[in-house]
Amino acid sequence: MMTPNNGLKMQQDTKLKEIDEIIERFNFEFVHHTMSRLGWYWKIDDKLVIPSIDQLKEKARELLETMDKDNVDNAISGGFEASVFKGRKYLKFTLESVPWYDLDY
Repeated sequence: MMTPNNGLKMQQDTKLKEIDEIIERFNFEFVHHTMSRLGWYWKIDDKLVIPSIDQLKEKARELLETMDKDNVDNAISGGFEASVFKGRKYLKFTLESVPWYDLDY
């Protein structure tokens, strides 16, 4: 017998499966290589470091899960953007340069 809780569990399982598939298909190795070659850092535990592939995956998963948890259409952090387009989640990574005069010191 299908109960409301079973339906919710199935819906959550579907969302987690979708996130797993995005993480599996995304080329984190390329992102890590690009960040390493460009010297692009994240601040982790008050240190500037190039994130490991596992840290990149963790951040991407966090953003994708945040979209579901907060019921929003996008979440952005660390160069990653998780969004929904035509009902499907996607993940992209962008490195942008900020001119020195735009920095607020």
